[in-house]
Amino acid sequence: SKSPRSALAAPESEKVMVEVGGVRFATTSATLAKAEYFRKSLKENADKENGSSSASEPRTLFVDRDPDVFRLLLSCLRHDRVILPEGDADLFRRALLDAIFYGYVWLLEEVKAAVIDHLGLP
Repeated sequence: SKSPRSALAAPESEKVMVEVGGVRFATTSATLAKAEYFRKSLKENADKENGSSSASEPRTLFVDRDPDVFRLLLSCLRHDRVILPEGDADLFRRALLDAIFYGYVWLLEEVKAAVIDHLGLP
């Protein structure tokens, strides 16, 4: 059975390249579609292309954000759980901000809890 998070994935999954802050990441549309930001971007991109792109070339999305944080959030999405490295309070804060930016609702709640735990906040 699928988790509630998996139910958010797009029915068909294709390879997608995402360039974040000058760094390229390869992933799938199903992984990205777990976030409102990418659901909209993928739909807009598909509407623009309307079948004009080559099936052998993955589409590329550009995002002007921090690639270190995206790498972390992408790993969380692939595993359907928050995995934060110990002892990097700045990275936790940036991950929280980008979870908000991308609209990863389930991830946002888990990142908030992890940040509070790691920072020792009440």
